[in-house]
Amino acid sequence: MTLPGWSRTIVCIRDLYLSADLFAFEQRHFFANTWNYVGHSSQVPAAGDYIAVQMAGRPLLMVRQADGASRCSTTAAHTRAHSS
Repeated sequence: MTLPGWSRTIVCIRDLYLSADLFAFEQRHFFANTWNYVGHSSQVPAAGDYIAVQMAGRPLLMVRQADGASRCSTTAAHTRAHSS
C-alpha cells in the first residue's frame, strides 16, 4: 500500500501479530514495565470496592481506600518455599 505523499510502500508483517514469542516478549518488556489502564476510579466508588484484572499475565487489584484514594497493587503473594 502506498500512501499519498509517501514514496515508499508500507508492509504489515502478519507474523508479528501471530508470534507467541513476540507476544511473550511484549508482555515482559512492555506491558509489565509501563503504565497501563486497569479501570476508572468511578468503577470503585465506595471504600472496599475493587476491580481484579490480569495485565501481562500478572494479577492486579485496584481498591478504593477508606481515605477515598484508589490504589492498585499486585495480588500475587510472594512466599519462600522451605524444604526440610
